[in-house]
Amino acid sequence: MSVKNIIILFLTILVVILTVFILSFQYFYEVPKNQNDDIEEVLFKLTKEIENKTLTNKTISSFKSDLFYVIWIKNKKEEWIPIIYDKNRFKNTTLYPDSVPKNLSNNVKIVKKKIGSFNYIVWGNRFSLDYYIANILILFLFIALIYLILLFLITILFGNSKKEEIEEKQREKENKDERLDYNLTEEEFDGLLSDYNEEDEEEPINKEPDLEKEKITDDYKDLWIKHFKISDNFKSNFPFEKIYNLLKFGTKPEDYIKDGLEIAKEYFGFVNPKIYVSQKNVFVDPLTKEILPEEKIEIPLKGDKKGDVCIPLFPYTIKKLFGYFYFEWNKSDNFLIADILYFLKYFFSEEAKTIFLNHKEQEDTIEYLKEKMEKKGDDVFVAIIGMDNIDKIKLDLKNTEKEKLNKNVLDKVLDDFGANYIFNIPPFCVGIIGEDSNKEKEIEKIEKWISDIEKHNYPISNQYGNIALSFSCGISFKNNRNIHPLTLINEAENYLKIARMQGGNQIVSD
Repeated sequence: MSVKNIIILFLTILVVILTVFILSFQYFYEVPKNQNDDIEEVLFKLTKEIENKTLTNKTISSFKSDLFYVIWIKNKKEEWIPIIYDKNRFKNTTLYPDSVPKNLSNNVKIVKKKIGSFNYIVWGNRFSLDYYIANILILFLFIALIYLILLFLITILFGNSKKEEIEEKQREKENKDERLDYNLTEEEFDGLLSDYNEEDEEEPINKEPDLEKEKITDDYKDLWIKHFKISDNFKSNFPFEKIYNLLKFGTKPEDYIKDGLEIAKEYFGFVNPKIYVSQKNVFVDPLTKEILPEEKIEIPLKGDKKGDVCIPLFPYTIKKLFGYFYFEWNKSDNFLIADILYFLKYFFSEEAKTIFLNHKEQEDTIEYLKEKMEKKGDDVFVAIIGMDNIDKIKLDLKNTEKEKLNKNVLDKVLDDFGANYIFNIPPFCVGIIGEDSNKEKEIEKIEKWISDIEKHNYPISNQYGNIALSFSCGISFKNNRNIHPLTLINEAENYLKIARMQGGNQIVSD
């Protein structure tokens, strides 16, 4: 728990205890005392008027209307006479000073007083509203106001730690629509489709389900999970590195789709490749905002299909259809479904997933770095720390275990470098934006963190145990260059890639 939250918790407990004590004191002591004092004041005034024989209706009407129900006075014959009471309330009712009507028994407090030579009995109104407003409600509102002011000051003084901000964003994502592993929220999808207009959606047509198409789609679910043999030519000649190089921080989803499909088109030779993403009742192309017509959804059983071809996409969960990969095939040769599916799995890798889900957060980070560069000039650096051996981590760990590992590493970086701006680059990387008043000192600090092997033993689960990690880091310094903030981040990413290719557990920088 952060210092800010500890202070807020302590303040809240203190305020609750004080509030209960103060309001209880007001209810059980101060309110009855004030009521008795006011009743006594009324009786003193009443006695004076009776003695001077100047009692009038004007005097009686000046008393608080809800302070009492009846005032009794004992006459010379030792009889109790109700001298002030509401005749309409007690119409057709015989009044006795010691016998309160049942309908008022809970509200009446009996006060007996002797003022001068006169004896009085007063049926006081226990729940006279004025006293509770003045003594309890206003006091409670005052305490609440002070509490809110103190909370505001604490928030200003301590603010949210970067760790708390990241965790809060994660909670918001998890709570949105209780979605599956990969199911874009409305907000995320709107960002992906840009100017797509929901009014363009085709009206759903009520028709019999295509059972054959559903069966073929289910078969593709298995293909997304299973490993299968790919061609030697694809294994040797497909430009995987070009796709991998598209996975840069700040890449827009539509740019990744456009550039990735162009690379694949050049190798496979298919025509008009498109990705259609599921949204409500239709499938939409994020680039053109075009809706995929129902009659074009032709799912191939094997590679001899000609014309329109649609491959069902289940990249991050088989529970829900993500969309379709569409292309046209009119060559005499057959296409190889296994090679295309392998390309699609690579294209929708875990790293690519962050392009869709984290693009808004990446834009915020770029904007922060831009402001930092404007304020601090050349004394700015970006460091990206990444786990080594990520292929083994992907194979060995379940999705939930990988998420836990990412969080543990992020927490460690936040604890050790929290004075800087920390940003998450899932999976397996964390970024740092800081000031480099001493370039060598910054490199040394990160180098010391990486080389401290004992601190990089992270718990995964009871079944798996702990995992020992090594890290590499890429650092880019602005120096005296006039560059875009995204360029500085991408340089750090490239240096990290070089560090990993050189064996890992090292730093590469300018």
